[in-house]
Amino acid sequence: MSQVTATLNSHRNSRVPGYYVLGLKNIVKEKPQQITTFLTSADGSQIATLNSHLSNALRRLIDYPNLQFEATAHIQTTHEIIKRATKANDAIVRVNIYIYGPQHLWEEAGNSLSAEKVFLQRPDHMKTESRYDNPHFIKFPNMDMLQISNHLQELKPDGEAVKKDVEHFRKAVSKVYSSLTRGKDLQQIEGDQHIKSTLLE
Repeated sequence: MSQVTATLNSHRNSRVPGYYVLGLKNIVKEKPQQITTFLTSADGSQIATLNSHLSNALRRLIDYPNLQFEATAHIQTTHEIIKRATKANDAIVRVNIYIYGPQHLWEEAGNSLSAEKVFLQRPDHMKTESRYDNPHFIKFPNMDMLQISNHLQELKPDGEAVKKDVEHFRKAVSKVYSSLTRGKDLQQIEGDQHIKSTLLE
């Protein structure tokens, strides 16, 4: 574990402060014959393996010469997980994976991922020179989704309005509850000798 930490620390990337920036690479294992996808440092050192679900989804795309892959892992969280792990399989770290490539591979990459039930989301640390375009994002002709998103933000109620609505709902529920008459006008009746508590009718 200490060797992995040392390798990570020697290849920190200042592009994303507080995060390791890693590459992805397919490695063919002979015994058993299989392809494993590794997270790699800047010098190509193998740091970790992706889980089987993501490996299956990305395996074919990683070998495309026109696609670039990048994974980011939070430095402090990674250190804490590695420190607590008693064996390699215990060191499970969440990473964000970014895919960069030309427009003509947009649909093919999206279809390949969705076939494996893996879907792209808006990135947190995208390269500044890149343009975000998600093949899994529904697009409508003549509609600017950024403007729509900003408009929806403006329509969000403020905290005070939400608080008043919650209080109004609470009072309404309390009023309904207090109006219930199920417990009124109940009379005691006799039951079987085996019944030890009093019955109400």
